[in-house]
Amino acid sequence: MANLTMDLFGETVNVVEVETRLEGLEHLVEAVFGPAGPVSASTVNGHIERAMRVIRSTVTSDEIVDEYKDIPNVIDNNFKVPKVS
Repeated sequence: MANLTMDLFGETVNVVEVETRLEGLEHLVEAVFGPAGPVSASTVNGHIERAMRVIRSTVTSDEIVDEYKDIPNVIDNNFKVPKVS
């Protein structure tokens, strides 16, 4: 069952509702979600772990040096002869 309900102008409106019932398809569901299936728990877990490694990966030292070189030297560029009063 799938349902899309929205609150419009203070009223709850059921936009779309789809319900279906299937019997005798356990072997197909097991083929997809079972231990050897393409959407098995271990396969999905592996994809999530790889994605998390990419998200948590650190920046290489070369990238840091390149970013550091792009920073303008404020001290050398903005100061004239210092004055004290």
